Amino acid sequence: MERILNLTSNYLAEFGIPLSDIEKNTNGAPNYHFAELTTVYDLPDKSVTNIEYRLVRFSRAVDSGTITSGGTCGDGEFDFGAHGRLVGIDLTWKDLQRYKSFAAAKPDTIAQWIREGKAVQGGIPMDLPAIDWAVVKSLTVKKAELCYYAGDRLAPSEWLMPLVSLWTTVDTGHGNIDVEIDCPIIDETKP
Repeated sequence: MERILNLTSNYLAEFGIPLSDIEKNTNGAPNYHFAELTTVYDLPDKSVTNIEYRLVRFSRAVDSGTITSGGTCGDGEFDFGAHGRLVGIDLTWKDLQRYKSFAAAKPDTIAQWIREGKAVQGGIPMDLPAIDWAVVKSLTVKKAELCYYAGDRLAPSEWLMPLVSLWTTVDTGHGNIDVEIDCPIIDETKP
């Protein structure tokens, strides 16, 4: 495990992917996710665990914004076997070119777009009723993050569409519900 960070950085460099293109965690370091595939053998007097490989997953960032929608132009996984040997690669990393720049919408514009139904509500727990937005008492934004939508593996988009992901608490009048809301962030009316 100690070598995985260095190995990952080295293989990213070999593929021509700078660390600046990797999504960052709250400390500004690459936001790597680690796991290991193990098999446990039960012997008569003990159990033996065999680590088949360890993996590191990472996502792409553009202008510090995470690419959402999994795997169309910015996801990667390296699998490392015994002695740090690379045994698997799953990498989707399209070449990107900037098409055009737009002004970002101001917070009051984003609030208006949410009211107008131009935003997309994320899922809520199945044991909670649907949100009746016509009678919502308040919406509190706890966190906002720039993201890019790129379609999905079965229907990739040719464009990265910028959006703002809002982690919110909705006062429905019958209790509070935490829900993610994704809203466009381009204001095409501004130069």
